[in-house]
Amino acid sequence: MSSFDDVIGSQVRDSEVPRKALSGPSELRIWTKSAGRCVLCAAYLLENRTERYHTTKVGQVAHIVGATPTAKSPRNLGDLTRDERAYEQNLLLLCYPCHRMIDDADNVEYWTEARLTLRKEEHEARVLRATDFATLTQAIVITTEGAVRGNMVQVPPRQVMHALIEAGLITHVDGGHRNELTIKLQGDPSKPYYWESGRDQIDTIFGRAVMAAETGKVERLAIFAMTPIPLLVYLGSRIGSKLATTVFDRHRDDAGSDSWAWRNSDHKPSTFEIMEGQEDPQALEVLTVVTVTGSAKRGVLPEGLSALPTIRLQPADGDPRPGLVESVADLKSAKKAWTDLLAKIENRYPAVQRLHVIAAVPASVAIHMGRERMRDAHPELVVYELLDGNYVPTPPITDARRN
Repeated sequence: MSSFDDVIGSQVRDSEVPRKALSGPSELRIWTKSAGRCVLCAAYLLENRTERYHTTKVGQVAHIVGATPTAKSPRNLGDLTRDERAYEQNLLLLCYPCHRMIDDADNVEYWTEARLTLRKEEHEARVLRATDFATLTQAIVITTEGAVRGNMVQVPPRQVMHALIEAGLITHVDGGHRNELTIKLQGDPSKPYYWESGRDQIDTIFGRAVMAAETGKVERLAIFAMTPIPLLVYLGSRIGSKLATTVFDRHRDDAGSDSWAWRNSDHKPSTFEIMEGQEDPQALEVLTVVTVTGSAKRGVLPEGLSALPTIRLQPADGDPRPGLVESVADLKSAKKAWTDLLAKIENRYPAVQRLHVIAAVPASVAIHMGRERMRDAHPELVVYELLDGNYVPTPPITDARRN
């Protein structure tokens, strides 16, 4: 048992069988490998206050398989000796609430030896990656904050950090300050000023990112965005090819700390197909419908839009649905499909000046749609927002606007 259990409280002890004491070096290694954070909830277990030059520890080194071979000992399976139960591979760092939770009789069937061992190994491996500063790429982090479907949404810092670590990135620190920039979007998307205000915010934040990148110490942008698709496409158009960029998506099936981390998929990347409309070399305007996560049938098109030549991008193996872009390979496939679509538009509609875009896509795809638009080569983009069952145009993305 760790020497600092008395700081928090005492465990239920088994008086019949003494437990193997934890050595100082073993305790130090457990704390170091976990970076002083709870393996399960990542709570920081070294309080900031100090007492007589000593930091107060508010955590416990817990046993995976119980410390004693008795019926009262949690997960008392197998035939581990008393000494083996004190080995480091059977110990993990926890906050007091998590320690109490895993040892509760109602929870031990869920918190099995295998599950706790896996969480310990994942946490310690993540710490090792996060502190390998020589191999991590410094990035300027850009997040968004604003209303999405009437609810204020922002990206939790813990989820940002987890996704960065998994991607081999670390937040750039300049003068003791972390380079984390937030695009704050306010107002009503049904009002024209909302889109102009949003673009002004994007211009301001992106300008700061460029200034930071010009120092030469930053190699990449890291984008975590939850905002209407037209603003995501605009953000992508501002980034263009100026800076190396990693874009993250929030996965709907996970509300944990890895909600924004790209998945290591073992399946083949999602594939997409382009459905070409009637060729019209004289067409000045074209409608493009991009459906990845949802259908364009949810809304009503403005009068006259459905009469335009139409080209579609959609999944090659079924209906649009969430979860098609879960890995970097999925995103790469979607990006290639979009660039192929732009090339087909150039060939089939050489006179086109305006591309109307209806899109149901994840944030990563929307941003790359803007990034792939080439100035002086591709038509301006009018991206539509779905409001009250109708697709409403937002201001065009053109070469003239501060590009």
